Amino acid sequence: MPYRSIEDPAKLRRVLQATLLLQADLELPTLLRHVIEEACSMTGAQYGALGVLNDDRTGLAEFITVGLD
Repeated sequence: MPYRSIEDPAKLRRVLQATLLLQADLELPTLLRHVIEEACSMTGAQYGALGVLNDDRTGLAEFITVGLD
């Protein structure tokens, strides 16, 4: 993926804050939900989802959604 700069200071701040969460002592589902929420917010998406493969890579260990019931 080619490098893209973020011109909007508010968006850049949000990306940096999300990056700092990677070092926070959070449970994985909490961290991933925050990443999905930020991605949805920054792109204007109504829904977002992220799947985490199980150790065998044969299925999903976690499937986290935002904006869905």
